Amino acid sequence: MKHILTLTLCLLPALETLRAADVQRPEKPNILWIIAEDFSPNLGCYGDPDARTPNLDRLAEQGVRFNRAFSHAPVCAAARSTLITGMCPSSLGSQQMRTNVPKPDSIRTFPEILRKAGYFTFNGLKMGSEDHDYRGQSKDDFNFRTPAETWEKRWATLPELAETAKQRPFFGIFGSVTTHQSQYGRGTNPLHALHLIPLVKGDEVHDRATIHLPPYHPDEPELREIWARYHDHAMNLDRQVGELVRRMQQHGLLDDTIIFFFGDHGHGVPGGKRCLWDSGLRVPLIVRVPEKFRHLIPEATGTASDRMVSFEDFAPSVLRLAGLDAPEWMQGKAFLGAQPLPARDRVYGIRDRIDGLYDLSRSVRDDRFLYIRNFYPHHGWMPSFTEWEWAPHMFAGLKRAHDERRIKNWRQNIFFTDERPVEELYDVKADPYQLKNLAGDPSHAADLERLRGELFAHMRDIRDVGLLPENEVWRRAGGNPHYELARDVERMNPIGALWEAAAVAAARDPKNIGKLTDLLKSGDAGVRWWAAQGLAGLRAEAQPAGGALENALKDDSPEVRIAAAESLCHLGKDKLGVPVLLNALRHEAIFVRMQALNAFIQLGDLAKPHMEKIVAAKMDKKSAQIPDYHLTGAINHLLVRFGQKPLAVKGE
Repeated sequence: MKHILTLTLCLLPALETLRAADVQRPEKPNILWIIAEDFSPNLGCYGDPDARTPNLDRLAEQGVRFNRAFSHAPVCAAARSTLITGMCPSSLGSQQMRTNVPKPDSIRTFPEILRKAGYFTFNGLKMGSEDHDYRGQSKDDFNFRTPAETWEKRWATLPELAETAKQRPFFGIFGSVTTHQSQYGRGTNPLHALHLIPLVKGDEVHDRATIHLPPYHPDEPELREIWARYHDHAMNLDRQVGELVRRMQQHGLLDDTIIFFFGDHGHGVPGGKRCLWDSGLRVPLIVRVPEKFRHLIPEATGTASDRMVSFEDFAPSVLRLAGLDAPEWMQGKAFLGAQPLPARDRVYGIRDRIDGLYDLSRSVRDDRFLYIRNFYPHHGWMPSFTEWEWAPHMFAGLKRAHDERRIKNWRQNIFFTDERPVEELYDVKADPYQLKNLAGDPSHAADLERLRGELFAHMRDIRDVGLLPENEVWRRAGGNPHYELARDVERMNPIGALWEAAAVAAARDPKNIGKLTDLLKSGDAGVRWWAAQGLAGLRAEAQPAGGALENALKDDSPEVRIAAAESLCHLGKDKLGVPVLLNALRHEAIFVRMQALNAFIQLGDLAKPHMEKIVAAKMDKKSAQIPDYHLTGAINHLLVRFGQKPLAVKGE
């Protein structure tokens, strides 16, 4: 008994310590990301007159609102690739909209780093409610296979987090699809029936007659309707976030959790998502920091910061909040933590393949100017006839304004424009909606040259792999991570030579035909492809290069053959070009087939007689590199154009 008593007395301090640890909050903060899909800064705290967002406005009052936060890409998969790695997707080869590139083992997702440091990580949070499903979405969508070490658990619940937080901190994501374009578009695409979130009962919808339209949309009833629906769902998002914060308070989590609220890119109304203007890249960002962690953020509670923030900065910032150093391969700058890095003075943007349509644009934005470089100027901004299948009523309004000549500026007319400038330059302070392109203004020639140089330097520094055709990247990588290929700028990814060839191609100047035919003889397939692209962009003016294009039909590169075939079709030599394109539709590589489909889209009515063979190219050969529905979607662009019934699109 004496020994037992002695042992008990000895253990009492340890037991007291265990009891204290049981209730003691972690010294490191919990961190929760709330990500709203397809959402611009349309909140009351950002000054939007149509916003009814009291909960998010209150979150801003309790934290810091960032006025200049930008996604790296105007579509979700590429944007999320940036968020999870702290890197530009075009340096990983993950910039195309939905693909499955190999990720190098040397580059880890930041939740992997947090887990190793003791954090509990999850990607999906369930709340539950009597009258509405407030469950957050669980979505990776990083354009590479998510490493098993990223998430300790796929779904978490608030009671589970409250219990876990007694022992160790957590990081997780609450994803909201409430403002995704599918929620208010009501289109015919079966994908848009997924994850539908009804408005909470009793919602008072916005008055369509008084809703404010941005100046890049004509004032038509259909446009008022779609903008009102968008704001209706923003109101629903606000209630969703308010409920989440309330329940976090109930479970004792709020005082120990740093909350990020942001959009994954700009709004889903056409002219926002998919575009490199501020309407496509600027997002709301609110960071709420509890009092005990106030030392981790330089700005005062309830203030607004004009610090420029890019999605590349989020991962290193979270690591710094957790007391960890960002690995050297991360390209972002930590803007939070005990010692945030100096503010960046510019942000960059990318637009590459979106679903089944190929494109290539890059942007750089500083305090005053936005510069955009369009590498496919002959493709137009919105070349898709099914771009609007999610909102056919809106397209009707746009077309009516166009047909009746009630268009007030060029951005209202981009949906009916076959071409776009090679360069765009906007004074974002004087022109916040980017309506006046200054690229041809002699008084801004120095600004244009400076930003053009900064963009090229950035692409060179990060080893941007986007100047190569997608299939060529896969071929050169040979199944290895594209990141490794991107490092070899002398041989595998000669950015300088590719940039120069692309510049000659984009100029669309008949005086350059001699240069383009010379480039068709280059030893690099990427350079030859740009030469053929340039001749295709010249359309009928490329006639002097007819012989060189016919020789290019025998090129080793299928992409060069496709571009040469398209160019020959523009020259009236479709008997030579069409068989090459049809043959490419049977290629084993899905990206080659998509290139051929994109060529047919550019050829317009010339594709109509061949629709039976084009449709046969759908997914007769499966690919692990890309979702099946992208190829089907590309075919639907042509079917809808010719008044034919589109193919069924399988769900994600």
